[in-house]
Amino acid sequence: MGNLLVYSGITTKIRAMRSRLLSEKDFEEISALHNVPEVVAYLKKHSAYADDFAQIDENKLHRGDVEKILVQSLYDDYSRLYRFSGIEVRKFLKLYLKRYEVDLINYCLRIIFNHYEQPFDLNYKRTFF
Repeated sequence: MGNLLVYSGITTKIRAMRSRLLSEKDFEEISALHNVPEVVAYLKKHSAYADDFAQIDENKLHRGDVEKILVQSLYDDYSRLYRFSGIEVRKFLKLYLKRYEVDLINYCLRIIFNHYEQPFDLNYKRTFF
């Protein structure tokens, strides 16, 4: 019975977080937008990302900046779930985080193999580790 309550709690938390995610209709509306500032303005008003973009001037953002904010948002959601979880669920979440570790390794390999003169900013991914 104890395990049922543990998974019930995390399931409820995930459902609550999921309810704020973008819908198919939202993605259709976003795909009709014309530039990054319009997309950021949309995200500020219609999604779980509103808090992440609340203090940001959408007219000063580049696509890369938006990607960094979204990655940080992903990590923040992961952290919320991790802090909320019990020991058993945390074991799974640690394994799941490996996906992002592999992504970071691939990111570094692209920097090396493409011989970029100016390396990408890795600081926004530091919070994952």
